[in-house]
Amino acid sequence: RITDIIMGLHHKKGITDSFLGSLTEGLLTKCNSTIIVYKSTQPVATNKKTIVVVPEKAELELGFPFWISKVWNLSKNTGSELVFYASEKTIDYLKEIHSRFPVEASFNVFDKWEDFLILARGLAHDDNFMVIMSRAHHLSYSRYMKKIPGYLNKYFKDNNFIIF
Repeated sequence: RITDIIMGLHHKKGITDSFLGSLTEGLLTKCNSTIIVYKSTQPVATNKKTIVVVPEKAELELGFPFWISKVWNLSKNTGSELVFYASEKTIDYLKEIHSRFPVEASFNVFDKWEDFLILARGLAHDDNFMVIMSRAHHLSYSRYMKKIPGYLNKYFKDNNFIIF
């Protein structure tokens, strides 16, 4: 009956491929809970923006309403602007939600996960970086998701990040 599992990373340690591999083998294959991995470099309430990278077809996944409500609540409770990067169809879906539940948000078309590192360029030190992932063999899974832990360690180490 657990709905969410939140795991924090030590600020001096990154997320390793082996950690994510063990997590995948253990938790992700045995439960349907939302898994949240969080690395803090500063209090989340001090982040000016939350950049959210969403995979194509995420809106079709069973867990979509669960994580999107958490993202919306984070923005409402901290006052941080949400900046979404997603496919055009997913953005249309997010904009529909936004019209019913307005928060400060902007929407950018992004559907080439192989170009993921482009997102590091515009990231400020006081931004929160959020990546929505998918379990392997699910609708919104991309093979490029395997590279995300390494990218986070190398290019986003000075930022807060959250992996859903």
